[in-house]
Amino acid sequence: MPGVLHNMTDWAGLVQQFDPKDKLQWQEWVGDEGKRTDTITPGEILNTIQGFVMNPDSLTAALVYFLGVSWVDYSGAVPILKRILPAPHPQIANSFARRVEIRGWKYKDKVLAALPPPQPPNPAPDKRLPYARYDRYFLTVDFGSVDYDVLPDGWLNPDQTPINEWQRFVSIDPDDGGEIVTVAGGCYKYLNPGSTGFPDKTPAVIQGPRFQRVIERTDLTIRAHNLPYDFLFDPYNIPRKLMKAKGRVNGDGDGAFLGFNNQTMLLLGFKPRKFPASVPNQTWTVMQFGVDVDFRFSYQEPRKAISTETQAGWLLVPGYSVRWEDGWFGVTTDGTPTGNPLYSSVRMLNLLTHWSIPNVP
Repeated sequence: MPGVLHNMTDWAGLVQQFDPKDKLQWQEWVGDEGKRTDTITPGEILNTIQGFVMNPDSLTAALVYFLGVSWVDYSGAVPILKRILPAPHPQIANSFARRVEIRGWKYKDKVLAALPPPQPPNPAPDKRLPYARYDRYFLTVDFGSVDYDVLPDGWLNPDQTPINEWQRFVSIDPDDGGEIVTVAGGCYKYLNPGSTGFPDKTPAVIQGPRFQRVIERTDLTIRAHNLPYDFLFDPYNIPRKLMKAKGRVNGDGDGAFLGFNNQTMLLLGFKPRKFPASVPNQTWTVMQFGVDVDFRFSYQEPRKAISTETQAGWLLVPGYSVRWEDGWFGVTTDGTPTGNPLYSSVRMLNLLTHWSIPNVP
């Protein structure tokens, strides 16, 4: 199939080849002065640790240990996301390794990489050059704060249920907003006086020359960080599951999606950003990319007034109360509770599962 970018490196096995507690593998650069740098400002923490990777064959394993990596595990019946977390700073809370600078220390020899299998995306054999190896490598590891929860595979909620991928490596930026909708008379529905049920299937209609109503809405940008490319993109490099969910609302088994009630979160769109992985695969036969995805949601859950008070929202209506609709799902083709919804529901929780797992009816 075209564009297959499966990640085939055994990352869990690779990272075990580096143990920073072993002095034969890692030694921090220490001294009486000038061996550590920390920069702390309001809203940002930058820390630096320097040291030597003593075994040159452990360099890649050290990069995986410090920077972490995410990949798709295809060994089970259903592909799942796996992560090796970035290394936390040994002293500063919520500070994780973000960048590594590598310097060779004491020249050793030059080697020529083994010839890879003759298939794309391998380089042409005559373009390969010998590269220098060093006796050890000097690393400068920069640590920084993040705006999302860094949680390992298999982490449990307080009620002992497993977390989903929306609960880790996800940041949320809300943008509060609203709009005033002005509609000609005959378009506002009210509960009959004394009604105790909601919604009322036989609402009264108040007619008039012109009414105004505030639509309370909050737009949210929800960013999923550092996902493997083949987690969301199919073999044709298309994020089909995300495309099918656009213009739909949460529901269909979501429960309380991110704590929001069903049919209140409308997916306006998404924007993926593809980037080369910081730690490449150890084979020429495959490539690895990471991707961050910005999901743009619009949240609407208006207040629901059921009492017989005369004041309801922006309107003063003797004997009636405004019947607020059920968020986005209450927007129907004919304006009645039994009409067809303009925004059908989808299981938003499944957006952060492998592309082969369906989330759209």
